Parts: sequence; structure tokens; C-alpha cells
Amino acid sequence: MLRFSLGRFVQWIELRDQYAKSWQDFGRIGPDGDPNWMDLNNNGIREPAEQFANYEPMYFGTGGDPWVRPEETLTFEVGADWNFVSDYTASLTIFYRNETEQILRGATTWNGPKPGRRNTQGQTNGRVGYAKGIELGVGKRLSNYFSFRASWTAQWSAQGEVGISQFAAASLPDSGFVASSNFWYDFTVGSDGTKTPLPLTLAEQADLGREANQVVRQWTDAYREDPLNYFGKTEDEMLRNRGMN
Repeated sequence: MLRFSLGRFVQWIELRDQYAKSWQDFGRIGPDGDPNWMDLNNNGIREPAEQFANYEPMYFGTGGDPWVRPEETLTFEVGADWNFVSDYTASLTIFYRNETEQILRGATTWNGPKPGRRNTQGQTNGRVGYAKGIELGVGKRLSNYFSFRASWTAQWSAQGEVGISQFAAASLPDSGFVASSNFWYDFTVGSDGTKTPLPLTLAEQADLGREANQVVRQWTDAYREDPLNYFGKTEDEMLRNRGMN
């Protein structure tokens, strides 16, 4: 008997890989002992806007990515079974499996210029892998419901990650983004406990914009100078290598 199979499987990612975000209250407890409330305006009243107000993104927190594509797997197998004597059957099978668009968690990293920042990491289709091999086996039917089979398998496999580094992609804002209304790191608290982003001063825009451009330059320059050894280096290591720290 000859056997042949070919399949392409598309698997939608989990909802947590699309929309999840990790937060932590860092042990701050509200006046009534509730860990989910922080009295921001110090009036002793629990306003709706203050619910979960003590939560902040975790350091290296993980965020979802609704633009992540489905994972894909391609499988191929061909084999032959030979009933060579009585109830004994020998088999030979070769197989191949190719996995692409696999989810790489903690991949796309937001790296802002504010000192003491927390990095927010998302998901990306950054992992790939394959496996190929051969299997030899022999089996014997014992009854209509039971059989015995022994096999020997040799397999070659590899797994890797794709992107500009082993952490795939990083989002590095420049001075233009820092100067826009989309970048802020502090806020004011209203009478009802509502947080309102506090715009940067001109001095802060200049200082943080200069730092943001420096980070962009040192990342790109370090990669151009030594792309092979660039992988795996931390930001501090790259700064020291370029005499910036």
C-alpha cells in the first residue's frame, strides 16, 4: 500500500496575543485596603476614574498586536507498507514539516527616551522552523483490535527567529514624535480623579528629543558597523562600545 498526504494548516492566534496587556499595581493599596483603587485627588472619595488608577505597565510588559497574522504549517508525507509475510508488515515513510509565521512573544519593543522607562513588548510573526526525516518500522497484527509496531526514526530539525535582531523589531521614537502631542510621561489629576496628559515643556522636548535621536543613531550605526555581533547586545553595551556612556 502506498500512502501520500499533503496539508496546509492555518491557525488563528489566541486572543491574548492580539489584545492582552500586562499591568501591575506595584503593591500600592487604596485607603480602604482595595488594591485596585488609588485616591489620586486625596479627597477620600472613590470616583469611577480612580478605579485601577494604581496600575502601571509592567517592566518589559507584554502587549497584544491585532495586526499579527495567522500561523501557518505545511506538512508532507509519503510512505509505503509491505505485508511481507503472514501478519507482519514493514513500512518506510519520509516526511517534511515547515512552520512559518509562528508567534514570537515579547518581540516588537517600544523603547522611549525617558530615563527609567518601562519597555512594552508585543507579538510578531517572527519564529520559523522545519523538520524532515525518515521512519522505518515493522508491525504485526495480533487481533482485529490490537497490533504491535516498532519503528526507528531519524529527524533533522531547526528553529529560528527573523527580524532585525533576535528580538525582531523595536520601535524607536525620534525627536519629531517627542515633540508631538502623542508623547508624554506625566499627568495632572482633576477634581473627579481623571488623569490628563501633561504636555512637555520646550526644554523637555529639546532634551528628550535629543536623547531619542541619539538612541536611533547608535542603534542603526552599531548595526551597520558590526551586524553579526550586534545581535544580543544590550543598549548599555552598545553605548559603551561607541563611547556614549
